[in-house]
Amino acid sequence: MRTFFAYFFLILILWPSWKMGLVWVWFKANQPFIAKELCINKDRPEMHCDGKCFLMTKMREVQRQGHDNFVNGLENLLGKDLVYVFQVFKLKLSPVVLAARISQQFFYNIPASIVHLLALIKPPSIALV
Repeated sequence: MRTFFAYFFLILILWPSWKMGLVWVWFKANQPFIAKELCINKDRPEMHCDGKCFLMTKMREVQRQGHDNFVNGLENLLGKDLVYVFQVFKLKLSPVVLAARISQQFFYNIPASIVHLLALIKPPSIALV
């Protein structure tokens, strides 16, 4: 039951972001029909629109609807009194005793000699031509 609600709320939350994708999938599935029947520029085949003008109008429409729904939702939310209901939880915490306290000391040792490191560093040889 929890997984059902988890998936349900996941779909509910992601639905607004899927709208544009669903419009595009619908367009790709029905592109021949849209190009022949619903295209705004079907009288001008030299534009090679192939129904993309109709797709753009539908996407603008979906975007406008989403924006209007968001604005209306904010107006409704701010215009009404909000009532929050919380359930009070009491936590019973038992004290935890640490058995032993471990102290770590870190020392920074400076190497006494760096001669062995200088043997590793060699400048590149220059070839004289």
